[in-house]
Amino acid sequence: MNKGFTLIEVIIVVAIVGIISGIAIPQYQNHIARSQIAIAIAELRGAQPQYELIIHGGSPSSDYTPANIFFSSSSSHICNYIVNPPDIFNAADQALVCHLSQVSPALKGQFVYFSRDKYGKWKCKTSLGVDDKYKPAGCR
Repeated sequence: MNKGFTLIEVIIVVAIVGIISGIAIPQYQNHIARSQIAIAIAELRGAQPQYELIIHGGSPSSDYTPANIFFSSSSSHICNYIVNPPDIFNAADQALVCHLSQVSPALKGQFVYFSRDKYGKWKCKTSLGVDDKYKPAGCR
């Protein structure tokens, strides 16, 4: 009795592994992109209270800087932050912006941002290049 696998059995196993890998790798890349968008949103949400404090404190527009809003530098491991001051009605389109860098190729160079209306309501948005499959429900 021979022990071991025949060549056909090995080829079949290699083909099955190849098919599974062909399905799993793109799904994993989608998962990575979704998690990077979620991280960007979490970082921007964390800055909203400080933005509100500056608005309600009557601070000048020069206080609307990433260093004042994010308590650190102007970037994180995936975001380069941009902060825009509100208009005379305390509304700001793209008030808090994350320019995505060091991320999945599908997201590189795209933006995640929060806009604030004059009533203090925040809305999550992304640039047009971000596919809906990467966005959470509250950001579509």
